[in-house]
Amino acid sequence: MIKRYLLTTLITGILSLYSTILSQPPREIMPEIKKPEEKLEMLKIWKLTDILELEYEQTIEFFALYKQLEALRREHLKERMNLIENLRADIKNDNITESTINNYISQLTNLEEELIEGKKSIIDQINTILTPVQMGKFIVFEETFQEEMLGMIRTLREKMEKKKEMEGWKP
Repeated sequence: MIKRYLLTTLITGILSLYSTILSQPPREIMPEIKKPEEKLEMLKIWKLTDILELEYEQTIEFFALYKQLEALRREHLKERMNLIENLRADIKNDNITESTINNYISQLTNLEEELIEGKKSIIDQINTILTPVQMGKFIVFEETFQEEMLGMIRTLREKMEKKKEMEGWKP
């Protein structure tokens, strides 16, 4: 009788645990953010939303434009890095002339001007969505967030270097 009671209790416990596990939502509902860039972008969006205290209508318009601004910055950085890498390769291969250097300078200057014009256009549009106070907060946030991230990266590098030094040191 006791064995039957224990067996019934055990089976009931297993079934209730199994039903609890099955009742959990699948993990695909909240996809994991794997790339550090994606995590950083999510953090930035979360902080921006909090700092700017956006209304619902503002949120939709603002983040559509903000996404354009970030895409413009990424594209500019990609093109700039590509140009610099090509210049570096030409210098390394002694395939460089004064006209080649002037061409690179011209391309880099044009690229910077395109970025400035694109940013100005998008920021002008953002300015029509945000209040003056929100716009001020946005400008300050953009500047301080970059500084904070660079500081965090420096701190991480220093910690990693210290850790390597400590691992190399043996009494």
